[in-house]
Amino acid sequence: MDINEKDVERYLVALSHKNKILTFKLVSPNQSGVPDRIVIAPNGALYFVELKRPGQQPRPLQQSVFAKLRNYGHPVYVIDNKDIAKRFIDDIVLKRRP
Repeated sequence: MDINEKDVERYLVALSHKNKILTFKLVSPNQSGVPDRIVIAPNGALYFVELKRPGQQPRPLQQSVFAKLRNYGHPVYVIDNKDIAKRFIDDIVLKRRP
């Protein structure tokens, strides 16, 4: 069974909702390359997340935008499978709760 980007995204969103973590789809009509999701933890921590199908890497424009976000102090994560999505929620988002 092939897993695509939408499968990974749905899993991340479902796991987030289960853990009372907000996820918003990020759409920026005038700016290409922005991450797919903003993830906000209950403690206010904010993360940008780009979803990909397994093995796919961000395009050069995306990498440039991600670098700008990181330079401004905002973490950007690229998630390309369900295991990484689960680790992101468990090890990054949930461990930083107050």
